[in-house]
Amino acid sequence: MAVEPGTQGPLAPGSEVAGYVIEQRVGSGGMAVVYRARDDTLGRLVAIKVLSPELAMDTEFRTRFLRESRAVAAVEEPHIVPVYGAGEANGVLYIATRFVADGDLGRLQRAVGGPLPSAQVADIISQVASALDAAHAAGLVHRDVKPGNILVEFPPGRLEQVYLSDFGLSKSTTAVSTGLSVAGRFMGTPDYCAPEQVIGARVDGRTDQYSLACVAFSLLAGVVPFGGGDSLSRLYAHVNSPVPALTAIRPELGTAVDMVVARGMAKDPAARYESCAAFAWALRAALASAEQAARPNMMDAGQAGPWVPGPPPVIGPPVTGRPPRRNTGLIIAGSAAAVVVVAGAIAGVALATHGGNGPSGLHTGPPATSSSGTGGTGGTGGTTSAPAEIIHTGTATLLATMTVPGGKPMTDAFFSADGNYIVAAGTSSDFYVFSAQTLKLVNTVSIPAKDSGFPLSFSADDQTVYVVDFTQNQVYDFDIATGKASHVYSLPSGQDVYTTNGSSVADAISSNGTVTEYAAATGKEYAQVPNPGKAAVSDVRSDADGGYLIINDKNGASYLVDALSKQVVETFSYNPSASENLWPDVSPDGSTVYVPGGAAGAKLWDRTTGSYITPSDSRWPTPDSGVTFGSDSKFVLTSPASASEVVDVWNVATRAHVITVTVPGSSNEDILAVGPGASELLSTGSLNISQQTFSKLEIWSIPG
Repeated sequence: MAVEPGTQGPLAPGSEVAGYVIEQRVGSGGMAVVYRARDDTLGRLVAIKVLSPELAMDTEFRTRFLRESRAVAAVEEPHIVPVYGAGEANGVLYIATRFVADGDLGRLQRAVGGPLPSAQVADIISQVASALDAAHAAGLVHRDVKPGNILVEFPPGRLEQVYLSDFGLSKSTTAVSTGLSVAGRFMGTPDYCAPEQVIGARVDGRTDQYSLACVAFSLLAGVVPFGGGDSLSRLYAHVNSPVPALTAIRPELGTAVDMVVARGMAKDPAARYESCAAFAWALRAALASAEQAARPNMMDAGQAGPWVPGPPPVIGPPVTGRPPRRNTGLIIAGSAAAVVVVAGAIAGVALATHGGNGPSGLHTGPPATSSSGTGGTGGTGGTTSAPAEIIHTGTATLLATMTVPGGKPMTDAFFSADGNYIVAAGTSSDFYVFSAQTLKLVNTVSIPAKDSGFPLSFSADDQTVYVVDFTQNQVYDFDIATGKASHVYSLPSGQDVYTTNGSSVADAISSNGTVTEYAAATGKEYAQVPNPGKAAVSDVRSDADGGYLIINDKNGASYLVDALSKQVVETFSYNPSASENLWPDVSPDGSTVYVPGGAAGAKLWDRTTGSYITPSDSRWPTPDSGVTFGSDSKFVLTSPASASEVVDVWNVATRAHVITVTVPGSSNEDILAVGPGASELLSTGSLNISQQTFSKLEIWSIPG
């Protein structure tokens, strides 16, 4: 029986819309709810946007929505999210598009918590500009360009891909009125809305250029141009207030960037650039000039120079001095990497400075006052069905073997979140920062008291590395360029301190098991979580921003806790003795949990769905030998217990096998970390098992 438009409620997993099977609700707004779904015929993942009942019941809106959706589907531009279908089905008005698992630009902004790197901003704006100009050429204007409608994907083997979405809610440039006539609803976003759209004047492609300039401002400044007051106050500011100067927030950007953004946000559309691509080109050129002015000796230091733009339109990343990695985007503050031993190597050996998980059990157990969980592991049973995708196999390419002055030994290493830097821990008070671009040592930093310590994380801008002094329970922040510590913070004395590589917090455990998180950047208390169990706490792991904790107790109970609300999200059980000292862990983005499974095999759990997402592929290791979470949480790495020098890479979102990689010469060596996009690995070289140290640090490129 037909269902009246606008009368159907929320869609449950398993329900179907026009041949698409709903799997999960992934977002919502005032106009629509977005679901992840699977094409029942082709098997591919799609995003289904179901319009609100209010809009679905409006006959005029339905007609125009379907017409514009078809028009957008006909525009062939690589940066417009592909439209697979649109229409009415079972009482809902929907549009089906490509599913971009990595999320939107708004999510990226929130994760970073501040400005994005200038080169990345230039790249994102260029790609969005290309999409907008193509739409404008087809007679469409988007009218709602904002971070939430800009999707960012980091595909294996390629640079970041940006898609502009929600064109199904666009408006023809032949229209005069700016608002969709639905119950008087204003169609736009106050933080990114052009003046002509606010006052109800004619809109065209220059309206989208204004919004794009607002997006560029927010990416470069970390705040929106007019952020004060309520929605009406912000709309008024777009019409009447002068464009604020970016240099008031970031002086190093220079006045040329101010001038470009001010022109893109001119009150009079006629004063703006002739196209969005022209705006993007001017912005990239100004940013490149600012970078060159700020770093005049960059080439002398052996680093690649800034990208010099050619004629517009310009799409693509700055040129660097080495082959591109799969993921060049800054995802989150800090980087969570894991310790993984290539199969069959050195079970049961403990490092003195931190704790971790890894295949074959290179377990780095807690010292007297500290333990550092360094990433992901495997899991037990409970597999779910998912298509096994064999992409290919390959051999990793050695990019560099890095050593420190005097051949001093190291104990661990991990990537920064964007993969541009590597920090390695020495055996005592020294820490070594390498550039993953030049593959050379950048600087050595040392704890002043020459105590035992461990690197905690990088800052979001890669300018600082935070180090924990376990002897004195202090956190230092070292300027990477100068090697000097500008601040030092003290953690509670007499408490065990646990750290996770790449996490922006340090966890102090009191005698009653209360976990207190301290922000690495300030030393201030971030959150405090009471012991959720009855047994003593034996290990704590944090995600990259400290939002989620895994608290493991001595009775084999493990608790995933929302640090700010103090609520237990889920409780897990594991057998410590059967798991060879592999600990339950949480991914850098807090979305995936590992529970060790011993002989039963690995198990992964998804926080969003509250269900297990363990791959059912036969290559998933049994018995459980541990996995490594990539620093961007999108991939995990495992190693079969029976094969040395071999690792498998898996896509977390799809549960698909990506590639089997041979790492030549790495038998009995330790895979330390997986970089963004699972494009690079860090491994030990010349591992000394008895001393639990290595004298060489090797970086490998995984074939794409």
